[in-house]
Amino acid sequence: MKVALLGPFAGTHSGYSRVVECMTPLIAKYVDTTLYLPIDSPKFKNYVDNFNVSYILPPIYRHPLHFKSCKYLLNTLKCIRKEGFDVIQSLIAWPLSFVGALAQVLTGSSLFVGAHGTDVFEPLFNWKTRHSLYLSLKRATKVLAISSYTKNELVHNLNLKNVIVQPLDGVDYEFFSRKRDISDLEKRWRPGKVLLTVGKLKERKGIDVSIKAFKIVKENIPDAKYIIIGGGREDNYRSLVKELKLNDVYFIGEIKESELVKYYQLCDVFVLTPRRYHGDVEGFGLVYLEAGAAGKPVVASNSGGVSDVVKHMVNGILVSENDPYATAQAIIQLLKDDNLAAELGNNGKKVAKLFCWENTVKSLIDVWQKTLRHE
Repeated sequence: MKVALLGPFAGTHSGYSRVVECMTPLIAKYVDTTLYLPIDSPKFKNYVDNFNVSYILPPIYRHPLHFKSCKYLLNTLKCIRKEGFDVIQSLIAWPLSFVGALAQVLTGSSLFVGAHGTDVFEPLFNWKTRHSLYLSLKRATKVLAISSYTKNELVHNLNLKNVIVQPLDGVDYEFFSRKRDISDLEKRWRPGKVLLTVGKLKERKGIDVSIKAFKIVKENIPDAKYIIIGGGREDNYRSLVKELKLNDVYFIGEIKESELVKYYQLCDVFVLTPRRYHGDVEGFGLVYLEAGAAGKPVVASNSGGVSDVVKHMVNGILVSENDPYATAQAIIQLLKDDNLAAELGNNGKKVAKLFCWENTVKSLIDVWQKTLRHE
């Protein structure tokens, strides 16, 4: 099998870059793989040589038919046609599905399109891109929705018949589960219970909700601390902390994964309570799996695709969106019930292992093979 992967970019600190960098080398273990990336994508930081990389796709932040993108689009189509791929896999929905659809017209290859969250919902509700996205997804052999939520939204809004649930995301289970020496963090953050949030500081993540919840937690567990890791503007959240007269809320920005894993292993409960915000939605929830791999129970809002990875009272507690009180009660329950916290944390390891990268890749290749056999 010969496969063309259309990726958004690599070499950046982002979820899409992680998908490209983690999946591609594993896919190339099993099939002949060429990875196509935008001309302006950073180069791989840790380059591996078991697949070809071609930086020729149009810039990711323009419509492929934009006059500044057309020459790159034509060159991409020419190269894909020349190679004769069996499978074209767009790793995100927009705008790469449009490139993939045009390539399919020229080559007759099977087209598979990954649909995460923002990559499909923002263009879906934008009149400038909605029709192009619809035509691209409709033409796909299969649209691979990262969660049941994403699938249901695509079926409901576009009446697509070719959508299946097939995650294109995963967790480095061995990395996050392997025990680390966290004595330095214990010395810094103990005594007291530690809550942890990992995520970009933006409205969709609902960090204001968890900060409000922490005020209630502090009233019940005075020595609790709340650590927030992630890039973005802190101003509004710091203002909220000040307004609520809260102590022990710490913003520590973006950190290396070698340090991040230690914070997962330090914390007592992982908290992230996302919500739908102007069409932006949590499509999956990788951080819950990272926390689970570290053996930690989680508190999450039942939003978007979160419920595909967080099962209520199995590996975490699900609460309603925008509900600081329910969030606080769930956190307090876990902080006061060590047996429940341990049970959910142990189950979190089992769930995370199901979503390891190797399983994700093998499952994806299985979808390609089964589809090709039945065409």
